[in-house]
Amino acid sequence: MPRIHNGALLEVTNNDLNSDGSYTIPDGVTSIEYGAFNRCESLTSLSIPDSVTSIGKYAFMGCGRLTSLTIPASVTSIEIGAFAGCISLTSLSIPASVTSIGHGAFNRCESLTSLTIPASVTSIGNGAFNSCESLTYILTEESNLNALRELLPDELKQKVTTKEIATSIDKVKHDHLDLLLKDPSINPLYVYGASKELIQEENIPEQTVSQKQDDPKTTLRDLPNDVWYEINKRMIEAIPIYQKLKKSLDELPLPKNTNELADYKKNCKALLTTHTEKREFSQALMKKARNDFSLFRSKREEATPAEKPASKKPGKGK
Repeated sequence: MPRIHNGALLEVTNNDLNSDGSYTIPDGVTSIEYGAFNRCESLTSLSIPDSVTSIGKYAFMGCGRLTSLTIPASVTSIEIGAFAGCISLTSLSIPASVTSIGHGAFNRCESLTSLTIPASVTSIGNGAFNSCESLTYILTEESNLNALRELLPDELKQKVTTKEIATSIDKVKHDHLDLLLKDPSINPLYVYGASKELIQEENIPEQTVSQKQDDPKTTLRDLPNDVWYEINKRMIEAIPIYQKLKKSLDELPLPKNTNELADYKKNCKALLTTHTEKREFSQALMKKARNDFSLFRSKREEATPAEKPASKKPGKGK
């Protein structure tokens, strides 16, 4: 049983969790105390009631499987190291009731990609987001952009933006990466597998693939969408220029406001041009793709040889 005293949640262990690793803090709890869930390695999700007003020091430290939680609007402070080492936490929205975030509060949240911090937060401790290597965006209101940047170290200032700008940035990145993938001189696999429409437009001969033993006539363009998705995933991982462009786009300074979005798009286009000019790096991949495709076709032909007409047996002499 969890230990609760006078509204303070003192300790929860793995034995207190539900079978799926979830846990619901009882109504009436007003504070989550020092190390209450410390090293609760099996915790995957958490429900916090709106009676809770503070999350204490190291409250969830080392909860390595915790992937999501919602902090209620009743919470006013997140103390030192509260979520340190929550390496599976991917996103978090801090409510407008919170005014302070303690030292190292999210230290080593390695999977955290986005974080929403409202204008109500006026104090952020040192190293609050140290070793958050995947953190791409720190979201806030447009009127709070400059104030929030002042609270953060230099390496995090450029990650501060609004949700609207972040959405635009993601679309610009996606569009430019998509253009690279659709260049057949860079991505030879696109011709063979990335687009059903292109296969039809280019009149590429249909190749049969076996999905079911009793259905040998299925063609590439008839493959289910989930198979196409898997092909695309593997294709992207195999193209060095795609990875180089993605890395370059990720390293571009983010626009500080909507007025800078136009320049950001120009910079993305310039990077696309630069990487497209380096298409020679994919020639080896192109050769391999063609060879693999030819080999695939040959094996299919060998596996389904044309039936020869049965020869007549010579009759017996009289």
